[in-house]
Amino acid sequence: MSVPSKYDWMFFQSVVLLIGSAVDFFCSKLFFCPLFGFFLFIGLLYKNWLNYTEINHWGGWPNLITVSRLLLLFAVPFLDKAIDLGLLSLTVVCLDGLDGFAARKLNQTTHFGGILDMETDAFYCLLLSLTIAIQNPNLQWILLGGMLRYGYKIST
Repeated sequence: MSVPSKYDWMFFQSVVLLIGSAVDFFCSKLFFCPLFGFFLFIGLLYKNWLNYTEINHWGGWPNLITVSRLLLLFAVPFLDKAIDLGLLSLTVVCLDGLDGFAARKLNQTTHFGGILDMETDAFYCLLLSLTIAIQNPNLQWILLGGMLRYGYKIST
């Protein structure tokens, strides 16, 4: 019995992002994790976009909100002030609530949208914890929390 391809992608994503996080942590620079994340998410979107012919079948506005939230996350490496990181986090969290609300209100919930939202949330937690661990040597333990979801996916 073969495993569905979405699980293969999630396992691969987890391994690659944990390796990128480890390299970034030991180099004390945020580079590989966001770079790997960018290409992994492009692959996920491309793979799933080809399955649909209309935007509404792909998830419509809620998934576009999630993708915009994901794009905002790639600004994290360029933020060095706590206030900027805080404002970005506030925006990302508010958009997270908005995409779920829009999906239910517009009746545009999709299985792919659920996966995209979940993976974007996990990537947000990883990037935020990695940024905090790099910028504050006393808080390096927080990276374990950001890596927890990916470690769980690998172990299961």
